[in-house]
Amino acid sequence: MSVAASARGRGRGRWVLVILALGLVTAGLSTPTWVVATGVSGGAPVAVPGTVAAPQVLAVALMVLAAGAALALVGRGGRWVVAFVLVAGGALVVVTAVGVLLDPAGAAADAVAASTGLTGLSGVPETSLWPWFTVVVGAALVACGAALARIGRSWPATTRRHERGPDVRSDWDALSQGRDPSEPPDGALD
Repeated sequence: MSVAASARGRGRGRWVLVILALGLVTAGLSTPTWVVATGVSGGAPVAVPGTVAAPQVLAVALMVLAAGAALALVGRGGRWVVAFVLVAGGALVVVTAVGVLLDPAGAAADAVAASTGLTGLSGVPETSLWPWFTVVVGAALVACGAALARIGRSWPATTRRHERGPDVRSDWDALSQGRDPSEPPDGALD
């Protein structure tokens, strides 16, 4: 194996680690409080975590983790699928987080209603910095997917060790029928 081929093979492992790290960061960003709002009845403010304000972010995080794990095993076609998943997932994360930033009342309304038993908010909900960090990570996912589509073409093809081998049962069937499985079938030499 040449030095260049060896370096490209190691590149795949680094990409897998980067994608898994981005998936973990995305999942981590969805758990803290994104919005704090108060219901019309007053009372204590309701802290709305990212998993409630934007549940799509955690779903994308799981999708990115699966894509990162798949990247270690897939061939060229699979790399395109992983790149597409990263770009689409990153775009969904950005759109969802921006939606919370633009309309924090809409993101907090269901959680406040579930907590207070009344619909409606009192005052303007406060957003934390977590949705902003999530926008940055979503943009990083899009950039990572685009870069993977470009760079992944230079990686060597995966090995065939996970492919199916010859069917051993057909050899046993041939012996049971009185044929030698090592000889070509009739007419194959013509």
